[in-house]
Amino acid sequence: MSFEHLVKLRCYQRQSVGNNSVTARCRICGIEGDKVIKCYIRPKGSVSERLATKLYHKELGVTMLSGVVEYVDVVIDDWVEGEPLDVVLSADYCDYAQISRSFDTMSLRLIGLEQAHGDIKPENIIVTPTGAMRLIDRDAAPIISQYGCLVEEFGTSIFSHHNRQMQRVDRHIDDYSIALISVLLAAMVVEPEFIRASCTSRKIWFNSDMLEANIADYVEQAATILSRVGDTPHAKMAHAVQRCILGRIDNLQELLQEALQR
Repeated sequence: MSFEHLVKLRCYQRQSVGNNSVTARCRICGIEGDKVIKCYIRPKGSVSERLATKLYHKELGVTMLSGVVEYVDVVIDDWVEGEPLDVVLSADYCDYAQISRSFDTMSLRLIGLEQAHGDIKPENIIVTPTGAMRLIDRDAAPIISQYGCLVEEFGTSIFSHHNRQMQRVDRHIDDYSIALISVLLAAMVVEPEFIRASCTSRKIWFNSDMLEANIADYVEQAATILSRVGDTPHAKMAHAVQRCILGRIDNLQELLQEALQR
């Protein structure tokens, strides 16, 4: 049976279109539970070892406007139930303290696994019904066998260090993203309004252009807020975000542990 017959797509609102892919929730005949199907607009090059067994090269036929059928690369992965972090943060009921702690817990676990993600951002973090967080969309995860080589994918610019393209593949490529988001969330626990100027009226946590243009100011404000209330671990994280050259923060694991012990 062909790949097209194996996969039955459901019509969900939770379908998304990215720069390089279209993603939808789906069911597969003979397999229990929902899955995610990700179809790449452009051929998918190198993939992480984790994705290698889930990638199907040129397996799904897509009919173009011209009527020509082109076969695209597809990844099938598990569906994670919950809401994206950016959506949760925009809700009136958001418990910033719980969100901050859950993010630090997830990040500490990721660092302990020594397996990088490559594109940590609110859209790629699912807050499950229990309040725990799980990362999705590991397209930018480095190939472990290529540790020491330059990275091929640079994540999302807002949440990646500006020298990311000069960084080598290792487990530290997520340090900057983790520290930046951790610092902003911790500051929002104290002063939820301090970053509200960058929120859009409808969507979702940050207005990307405004945040990117003023990220240094937001980190500086966060450092001041965190120092004032005695949140030393997150304040140190904020200073590390400001000073790191290539995005590497060697003591990030210790700082996260200290933050969770407060």
